[in-house]
Parts: sequence; C-alpha cells; structure tokens
Amino acid sequence: MSGIHEVPLPLYRSHKLVRAAAITAVGDAAADGSRELLLNVPGRFPDAATFHGKAELFSRYVPMVGDYVVVYPDGYVSLSPRKAFEEGYVREG
Repeated sequence: MSGIHEVPLPLYRSHKLVRAAAITAVGDAAADGSRELLLNVPGRFPDAATFHGKAELFSRYVPMVGDYVVVYPDGYVSLSPRKAFEEGYVREG
C-alpha cells in the first residue's frame, strides 16, 4: 500500500469565505479534554474573545499561539496551523 504523499492526487484551489481569528493563548486541557483559546478579534472591544473548544476539536491537532480557529459557513469549526491558513486565505476588507 502506498503512502498518501506518493499518490498523485488532483490539485484544488480554495475559494471559500470563512470567519477566522488568530489564537493568542491556549489553555490547558480540562478533565474532559476541552480547552479554552484566547482569540484576537480586531475591531472588537476588547480585541480578544475566549473560545471554549470541545475535546473533539483537539483530537487531531493542538494549536499553538499564532494558529487560527476557522468557522465555515455551515458552522463547522476547525483549527489551522498559521502557515497553512495564511497561505490559503487573505482577509476581506
């Protein structure tokens, strides 16, 4: 069986419009696996917001400061490493 990086998968370009915020602090995991993230929200006063993520959100990736919380139009929430997010999205307005 081949590794996924050895298979010539088709290329896709993103054209999604999402809501996102950079993470400025990552809280320790609670007993249930959830964590609190502090987000930078420009234009808001104060310019920070606390986001409580359930354990499922962190099952594949634990973010670092500078990474992003991304909310898709259908309400799906994901975490994105900073480099990947900033290479794929440009802020509107």
